[in-house]
Amino acid sequence: MEAGWASEAIFFLIVEEIKGEARLNAHVEISPDGINWINEGSRFPEITSPGYYFCKVAHFGNWLRVHGDITGGEIKASVQLHLKS
Repeated sequence: MEAGWASEAIFFLIVEEIKGEARLNAHVEISPDGINWINEGSRFPEITSPGYYFCKVAHFGNWLRVHGDITGGEIKASVQLHLKS
């Protein structure tokens, strides 16, 4: 998501369903151009159950995204990004 105008961001990760022994490890990534991505350092806690999770970010430049790896099953989730100047 292009977010260069914002000074603060909160990612909300809404996990609706987990099948099997699924685990989700997710973190925030930044990019100088929207093509090449770098781990920003902010992480969600390891997710093993349905619920609402969030991660705050500031000083991120122009581009933001969440990257995650799921192991051991399936997860049904959605991501919301709230931006504020």
